[in-house]
Amino acid sequence: MGKFKDFIMGPFEDWKENPILSPTGGFQSKAVYNPSVIEQGGEFLMFYRAEAEDGLTGRIAFSKSSDPLHFDAAPEPILVPDQDYDRGGCEDPRVVRFEDTYFLFYVGNSGHYHISNICLAISKNLSDWEKIGRLLEARKDSWCSRQAGLRCYMERKGVNHAQKVSQ
Repeated sequence: MGKFKDFIMGPFEDWKENPILSPTGGFQSKAVYNPSVIEQGGEFLMFYRAEAEDGLTGRIAFSKSSDPLHFDAAPEPILVPDQDYDRGGCEDPRVVRFEDTYFLFYVGNSGHYHISNICLAISKNLSDWEKIGRLLEARKDSWCSRQAGLRCYMERKGVNHAQKVSQ
């Protein structure tokens, strides 16, 4: 079992029963990864990126568990790439609940090589999701000209510098 002692929040150890979720075929035949888990009322809600063998970079799926270590693969994705801003894939979900609404922030891969957008979908019941659209899009000749939101710095002469996010 690997140990990670130097990590700032550690030490951590690999869990002996890894992986907690594996590809099962269909829309998640190639890979499942990059989960976001929230706890609500004693249940653990995992939102994860799933990839098939079809060339898209991902779909977002959802699974519930009574503990944070045992999840079953979802039968169907909750978000699929079907808009111009995410036609290449829906990736990297991050979920928060505010009052009675779930806000699912995700990277929408535009289908153009490394041009991505930060997108939002909302739900009241975790089953029916409404895509709101792009919140932050890649802009030509800016720090986020290729990968909006995946980095919040710019590189100058080999050194990373914080960059203000503005319109």
